[in-house]
Amino acid sequence: MRERAGVRGIEKLRLGGITMITIINKQDGFSLLEVLIALVILAIGLLAVAQMQITAIKGNAFGSGMTSASSLAANTLERLMALPYDDVQLTTYGNWLPDNITGVEGGVNNAGYVREYQVEDNTPPRLGIQMKQITVRVVWTDSNGRPRNVTMVTQKTQ
Repeated sequence: MRERAGVRGIEKLRLGGITMITIINKQDGFSLLEVLIALVILAIGLLAVAQMQITAIKGNAFGSGMTSASSLAANTLERLMALPYDDVQLTTYGNWLPDNITGVEGGVNNAGYVREYQVEDNTPPRLGIQMKQITVRVVWTDSNGRPRNVTMVTQKTQ
């Protein structure tokens, strides 16, 4: 039969009629220094995770802007390609013209995006083939204030 007495770690062990007393040097719990070191390590880990979250959020915002701009550029290209070859909108040789479509188009809000297009005649020159090169550019400012753009080019034959 064992029984503990006091806080000092004294243990009595009875074997038959003999009682043996043993002093035990057990330490229960953690010291203040161990707790502080653990908290410092935890704080460093949490700061690293927070930095990763910030980077991920910025990357997602950039990807969202790029996807929206690409969608708007593709919509403009498709609209211009559907026009007849000699349409007035396709006779603006060398000048950048704004594509003044507002609101939501294809699930993308146009707010903050500037679309413009340029038409060049017979570029590159081909023998006997009439061709127009249509270039569409979408410009926007990202969340860091940097200007970004997406450019798409296609060719339309007569």
